Amino acid sequence: MCFGKISFFIATVAISGFCARGQNPPAALIVNFNQTNGGGPYTAMTLGADGNLYGAVSSGGPSSAGAIFELTSNNSYSLVADFAGTNGSFPCAKLLRATNDNLYGVTYVGGTNGEGSIFEFTTNHQLISLCSFAGTNGAYPWGGLIQASNGNFYGTTSSGGIGSSNGFGGSGTIFMMTPQGVVSNLYKFTGGPDGATPYGTLLQGTNGNLYGTTYYGGSGSGGIFEWKLDPVFVSLLNFDGDNGANPASGLILGRQGFMYGTAATGGLHEDGEFYKLDYFGNLTPLHVFSGPDGAVPYGPIICCDCCYYGTTYSGGLYDSGSIYRIEINTNPIARFNLLYSFQDKIDGGYPEGGVTVFHRNIFATTIESSPGYGSLIELIEPPRLTHVSLLGGIFSASTSELQPGWTYQPQYSWTLAPGSWSDWGPPITASSRKQTFSGSVSGPEGFLRLNFTPPGLIPPPPPPP
Repeated sequence: MCFGKISFFIATVAISGFCARGQNPPAALIVNFNQTNGGGPYTAMTLGADGNLYGAVSSGGPSSAGAIFELTSNNSYSLVADFAGTNGSFPCAKLLRATNDNLYGVTYVGGTNGEGSIFEFTTNHQLISLCSFAGTNGAYPWGGLIQASNGNFYGTTSSGGIGSSNGFGGSGTIFMMTPQGVVSNLYKFTGGPDGATPYGTLLQGTNGNLYGTTYYGGSGSGGIFEWKLDPVFVSLLNFDGDNGANPASGLILGRQGFMYGTAATGGLHEDGEFYKLDYFGNLTPLHVFSGPDGAVPYGPIICCDCCYYGTTYSGGLYDSGSIYRIEINTNPIARFNLLYSFQDKIDGGYPEGGVTVFHRNIFATTIESSPGYGSLIELIEPPRLTHVSLLGGIFSASTSELQPGWTYQPQYSWTLAPGSWSDWGPPITASSRKQTFSGSVSGPEGFLRLNFTPPGLIPPPPPPP
């Protein structure tokens, strides 16, 4: 957190107990999963047409086979659809909101043949089973679906295809599904130079072709491929350890025509890396993970306001995983920010699903917690102050980012030294998101912040050893 000091109040924000550089920002534990309300969420959430967020838990729920959940704008959590095995089991990929506003996804197992399924979740909360995989046409889909510009859906299975028998064997497939639910196989991986075991969600590039990753195969450490809809398969790049290894997530489109992704392992410290890729297969590492900043970036990345957000399965300050942000502007050097380190027994650990950024706050899930079966947390972005001025001993500042019902305490400091913050005026309980603060001060310069404690705040951890 950066502070400035000039001859009027600078709008800075700090939260009690979280001011020190490198410590966690404020976070609220929204759900501690206990199997009754679900367990083991492997996915981030998707914004529905009704303005609520939707995600999936891989286990638990009424039938103990996973469920779809809803999170409303006031963080009210509920299960809204149940998997029972025959309609799928163990949903593990982020839901896709299609052009008809319904949500589509896959289950890793279950369905008619026990080898995974494709489902549709309608805006009136009806769960419809669309397809069951049978091994020869693919098995065990892990990555989610995309809807291409032609209206069809595309995805991959991590197994099945060539050599599959009774659900075993095979190196995975690429498939297509029409809006009517008709599924056809497009490509079967051989496990050789073309790769094996695609775990990530596909991406449609600006040229209309599909791009994806394989966890194994290629030179042994996975690779990146291109699927041309004409159709032609192209192996773009093979990972060899030095340039990364074992990509578990797919690619996303980013700035200046590049694609971005992560390798779960490999790189200089063997802890994975974040990279950019051009359409010719040229890869440039932008951040190499080293442990304390995170390790094993399994989860998918997202782009929001020219920043890239993701999670690491392990590493961080407490070796239970982390949330990170990478800023890429005109400067060729990417700026890495460690946003949050999970503490396992306090807030869960081992996030695999990436993050959801909604109303400037960051949501993430973990697959483990103690006690429990994973967690859902929200990182609280502090409210930004605007129109800050100091004239004739009177300061004023405004914000439009308050949470109604939360209590905020205006504070000021002349030095930013520990213990130098003083309350200015009584605390204010916000009745709306907008608020203007003003009052008199006795000095010509200083620093202003809004101190607050969100409901359900996760207690600050002790400093790492």
